[in-house]
Amino acid sequence: MADIFEAERARLMALHAGRVDPEHDRLVAELVVPALRLELGGEGRTRLGGPALLDPGTPWPYLGALPLNLVAVVDLAELPEVPGLEVPREGLLNFFDYNPDVPYERYRENEDEVPWNARTGHVVAASPARAVETAAPDEAVTFLPEPVAFTPIVNVPGPWDDVTAPLRALDPDLDWVFGAVTAWEDDYPSTGPTHQIGGYGRPVHNAPADDAIREWKGRDPESPEASTPAAGWRCLLQLSSDGRPTTPDGRRLWQWGDFGDVYYMITRAALAAGDYGRAVQICQQ
Repeated sequence: MADIFEAERARLMALHAGRVDPEHDRLVAELVVPALRLELGGEGRTRLGGPALLDPGTPWPYLGALPLNLVAVVDLAELPEVPGLEVPREGLLNFFDYNPDVPYERYRENEDEVPWNARTGHVVAASPARAVETAAPDEAVTFLPEPVAFTPIVNVPGPWDDVTAPLRALDPDLDWVFGAVTAWEDDYPSTGPTHQIGGYGRPVHNAPADDAIREWKGRDPESPEASTPAAGWRCLLQLSSDGRPTTPDGRRLWQWGDFGDVYYMITRAALAAGDYGRAVQICQQ
């Protein structure tokens, strides 16, 4: 698996090599980080949808009076060993999302009671040895389980993201960086949606880390996250809309907004400490 990442990294750097000068190439190389692409069709416990895997007694997360929806379970022990992938290899993570399927009056009533800066997504850790399948509350949406497999990939920031500041200090014209990254992504062998663990996350618009920082500044300006620069963040999980029917009745699609992406962003410090409750959910569409 690590060899796949190194091969992709070498291919990306070959697109950059000699475009400007060795110093630019060195700085670009420092920005390349590993990530894992999630492809449907795996065989382990890591999956999209299905029941939650929670420790006995762990409460189901709610926003106000409405339950969140379980969108993914990740068994960290199943992640392949890839040098530089800043994700622990122990524990289970349950990813929850607030996207209720209730009558509008019920939804509106709940919105009126919820603080404007309340968390809309949660990451709940569990012990692999103790976790049990936990059925969702009645008002939660239950998605069909879709096991996933992992493919190591390289992940680079956008040319105008904050983490490219060292490059902009050398040359404010980053069209050459954008051209090389686009050329690599256009040639990438996967044409599916971007389900990803680790790295920066692949943005729909601006850098996901920038949105995460703004989210924390609005929620708690004094928090460590509010003052953590973009380079100090990682994408714990990114899920993309693909329009698949994903409920038993076929009524709900795998979709956020207008075919957007949802990201669970976390600081590198919280990630290293296994403090997954500090993750913040953002959506771009």
